[in-house]
Amino acid sequence: MRKPATGRKSQKIPKKTNLNLKKGVRRAVYDLYIISVIFLIMLMLSSAFLLYQWKDYKIVEYSKEIQDLRSDVLKLQSAESRYRARINSDLIKYHRIAEVAKDKLQLLPSVEEPVILTVDKRLLDAYVQKDNENKNEN
Repeated sequence: MRKPATGRKSQKIPKKTNLNLKKGVRRAVYDLYIISVIFLIMLMLSSAFLLYQWKDYKIVEYSKEIQDLRSDVLKLQSAESRYRARINSDLIKYHRIAEVAKDKLQLLPSVEEPVILTVDKRLLDAYVQKDNENKNEN
């Protein structure tokens, strides 16, 4: 047999009965369960809040993008109307066409008066039909 160590007082450990031990374990498990439920509820609430904030963030981001695109559309429409006005005012004028024909294309005005030919629609249709027949034969 062993002798107790000298200089040390032996500690008395209170003996718990099985019933007290089971109650303590049940209480600890119940406390852990409550803490887990509270944690899960807080996690769900914070997730819902984050999703709500993310949705708001995306809405603001998309509305800014839509506004930018609308301003781009307005700029493009403005540029288009300016180009159309320029085409209608500068480029289609008769003297402008005459200048381009003379300077850039080296075309000279006709010496003779232009001759205007009028063709009856029935005769024109007959010629078109003959041309189509000739194309089909070849």
